[in-house]
Amino acid sequence: MDQDEKALTSIHCYPNLPEGFRLLRQDALTFSRLLGKKVPIVIGFESTGNYHKNLEAFLKERKSKRITVRTLNPYQVKGFRKAHFTLSSTDRINAKVIAKFLKVFPSSSSFSPSPLQLRFRSLTRFRRTLVEERTRCINRLRKNLRLFYPGYRKVVGRNLPTCFLRFISSYTSLEDVRKAPPKESSWRRYTSVFFLCSKRKGHPPSQEEVKWVAERIIELRKQIKILEEEIEKLIDTFYPDHILLSIPGIGKITCATILAEIGDSVDRFPTPKNFIGYIGLYPVVFQSGKNKVFFKMTWKGNKYLKMAFLLATASTRRNNPHMRNFYNRLRARGKSKKAAGGALARKLATLVYAILRSGKRWDEGIASESIK
Repeated sequence: MDQDEKALTSIHCYPNLPEGFRLLRQDALTFSRLLGKKVPIVIGFESTGNYHKNLEAFLKERKSKRITVRTLNPYQVKGFRKAHFTLSSTDRINAKVIAKFLKVFPSSSSFSPSPLQLRFRSLTRFRRTLVEERTRCINRLRKNLRLFYPGYRKVVGRNLPTCFLRFISSYTSLEDVRKAPPKESSWRRYTSVFFLCSKRKGHPPSQEEVKWVAERIIELRKQIKILEEEIEKLIDTFYPDHILLSIPGIGKITCATILAEIGDSVDRFPTPKNFIGYIGLYPVVFQSGKNKVFFKMTWKGNKYLKMAFLLATASTRRNNPHMRNFYNRLRARGKSKKAAGGALARKLATLVYAILRSGKRWDEGIASESIK
């Protein structure tokens, strides 16, 4: 499509394979000659899953001054299509919509992460997936223990230690304990959990369910530990003294997540607000008529970065007195724990942006003046 939104040729279909990528690039160069010599070419596509990754890598490896590659947000393209009163969605319609989108919103080439950044991204995102699965399994196991073994916390404690998980995955009832008493001394005190079952009427939970969930939690903990060791090893190898590690409360895992999502520079974010908007650490307002105004954290943004900053607030409050004072002031003003935690995460993200922009390490004197 040219600048007048006229199609230079009929719609072509290319296989998502290397030969299809070569044909696409060759046809783009061929049809551009109809408009003149050395006409700039913009190739855009939606970032749908990972289907676009090979095409993006192919086009960027074969660099050309004439060809600009842009990876588009599907949500933005969808909104642009609806804004033009096009409700239908087909491959032909979407191709025309993307071409119009590229004309209306011209921009430079999309950000291309380095191989090391992609390695960090693969490890940190997979770790985040395993952590979420571990949380779901722990909640499921706690539900069964709470319903059918009330008072189990007096025996086990608030957390679920690995030795207890191994115990309930090996012994599913009091009869199993009597047949083969546990040899480990730490397991013997857990046998009293089975006596708590008589305090509640009803059938106990499925023995297989409790056993499998406990085994899955043990396996997930091992896998997460291996991933964290690999991430820390990469940090020690390539970024042993990174400036983000100088911030009290920012550990190697959080630092690796930040580097995985935005790289080692914030040049593509002109202002801190752009950086905050990319993460999604800003509230949205809800108000209608006489209804009260209330704020809620937006669901938009990079969910991996957002979760990393929200989880880092706990460590920041413990290790950073300036951040702790900021959090306590918000709580004293009547803010809820969730609202104060969100504001602290936003403040921490602003601090990370300032350090990456300036290239200077954490300084107590500057922090005491800036964090108010």
